[in-house]
Amino acid sequence: MDSLDMSPLRIADCGLRIVGFRTRDPEPGTRPVRRSLGEGGNPNPESRIPSPGPRRADGFTLVEVVVGIFLLTIGLLSLAASMSTAAKRQTFSQSITNMTTLANATLEQIKLDSFTSIVSSTQNFGQIPGFPRYKEQVIVTPNSDDSAVTIQVLVTDQSGFQVSLQTVVAQ
Repeated sequence: MDSLDMSPLRIADCGLRIVGFRTRDPEPGTRPVRRSLGEGGNPNPESRIPSPGPRRADGFTLVEVVVGIFLLTIGLLSLAASMSTAAKRQTFSQSITNMTTLANATLEQIKLDSFTSIVSSTQNFGQIPGFPRYKEQVIVTPNSDDSAVTIQVLVTDQSGFQVSLQTVVAQ
């Protein structure tokens, strides 16, 4: 007995119609789309069996890609803005720490001096060694019987922020 040649061209020549096979499992709730092959093995567009469920295509649409890029851009811009704010706040915090350290060092130095040498003073921007961006003012206020003085140290940075420390020194 002769073996049959089952190539698509041979079957199409015989006038037989072949139903296409599914290549992947359909989504739950949908039926596979089948197309019958007409003459020459080409699909017949009128023989499409409609699927009752939603059809899912692989990949992303252009609209989905554009929306995704837009959302990613908004997120990255928000991140950049928050990093800028954090850097500014860190600089402010460092300035407050420097001013407090400077004022505390000045008070400690005044406490070491003799009581009679305590006087008010002012050092402008650039006059304080190691702290060119700060201005320091020492205000000495004696009490009513001159047995003690109140010392206030004001340190101001170039942007106008100020730290004030105060102590009392007795004779």
